[in-house]
Amino acid sequence: MAGVQARPVRRRSPEKTEDLLFRRYCRFRGLKYYSLSQARASKQTPGLPDHLVFLPRLVMVELKGAKGKQSPAQIEFQQYAEANHIPYVVGTYEVVKAALEAMIGAASP
Repeated sequence: MAGVQARPVRRRSPEKTEDLLFRRYCRFRGLKYYSLSQARASKQTPGLPDHLVFLPRLVMVELKGAKGKQSPAQIEFQQYAEANHIPYVVGTYEVVKAALEAMIGAASP
């Protein structure tokens, strides 16, 4: 009788974990956001941020794991956004959360 083989455990990438935490945070805070992140290669324009968040002002968010780095296309997109006065936040979930909280606090009367 052959034994049953267990499926190998797939570990979530650090960036996927950051993304999951970010989505939960947005739902908890009632923030309107749109996800542009793609799990695999797509025909999406290279360099687009992972998320668009409305605070009510548009903020672009690029999530990275602790050791993650932006691609050249992402850096170029960030520079273009910032040159056009569009806030762009890049970093881990904790970095992004702190930046958004600061923006929310600054927008409160």
